Formats: sequence, C-alpha cells, structure tokens
Amino acid sequence: MPSEFVPDQPIERIAGIVGPDMDVADGIDHGAVRVFTIWGEIAYQLGGEAGYQVVRASDEQRVAPGTQVWEKLIGDQPALIMIDEIAYYLRVARGAKYQVGTTSLADQTVAFLMSLIKFAAESPRTVLVGRPSSRFPCLCRPTCRPASARLPGRCRPRPAPGLPGRCRRR
Repeated sequence: MPSEFVPDQPIERIAGIVGPDMDVADGIDHGAVRVFTIWGEIAYQLGGEAGYQVVRASDEQRVAPGTQVWEKLIGDQPALIMIDEIAYYLRVARGAKYQVGTTSLADQTVAFLMSLIKFAAESPRTVLVGRPSSRFPCLCRPTCRPASARLPGRCRPRPAPGLPGRCRRR
C-alpha cells in the first residue's frame, strides 16, 4: 500500500455501529447522554459528549444532519466509520412511531447515509465501511429470503425511479 494512505499516527476517530445493537425506541444510554439515532451514536463514538452535542438537536428530533456535522466532528483528521447490518436498523426504523413531517425515521436514516457517504467520498482521510445485511441481500420486502433460498422470478429488487433505496417488483 502506498505510504500516503497510511496515517502517521493511530486513528483516534473510530466509530462502529451494528444495526441490531441500536434501540430505536429507548436509545442507548451512555450515562450523561442518551442517543436515539445512528448519527447520534456515531457522533458520540467519534467525539464523546462534546461530539454528541454537535448533533444533539438532529438526534432528538430524529432529523438527518447534513455534511457540516461531519466536517465539525472529523475535519481533516483520519477517521474510520463502520456500519454493519444497516438493513435491520432500517426495518425497525420504518416501524418506529417517530414521524418527521411526512417521512419516517427510516427515510431520515437513508438521508443521513447519503450525507455521510458524500462526506466520506470528499474526505481523503475518512474511510466508511458498510455492510447492509449478512443474511438478507434483498431488502425490499420483509418476506424476502436469502439469495440462495429464493426461487427464480421472485423478489428481484430494482430501484424505483426517483426513490433511492426503494424497491419494486419486476
């Protein structure tokens, strides 16, 4: 690996999220801080209580923050953000009672992910690693089964026009 890609010092800003470990209804209690969303948890892991304060209003209102949050929290420092099993979290968030205008927490989470991906793509020192799901590569319907168990002609997702992340049957 080229040396310009290897940090000179250990990476201090690291966050790791696992979808099933997040609690949409009750949040995660960190003592002085309780976080309710993936962006709240990532901010807390990156910067502790002070980091969480940057996204507190967005977290409490369940509204996705923009890229400026990550610029404040990470800046040009090396950072590693890992998100695993996001599909599980999105399914739970879809059923949450929290509505933001006409959108759900799942919709806000997709908006957040788009913002985070944009930031990571434009930041030469931020690495974002994600895995939607280990078991269900088809995320469009709750009845989908792992790809190895699917029958031909069933549950072939494709994005619906103009709706990122939404699926429809062919």
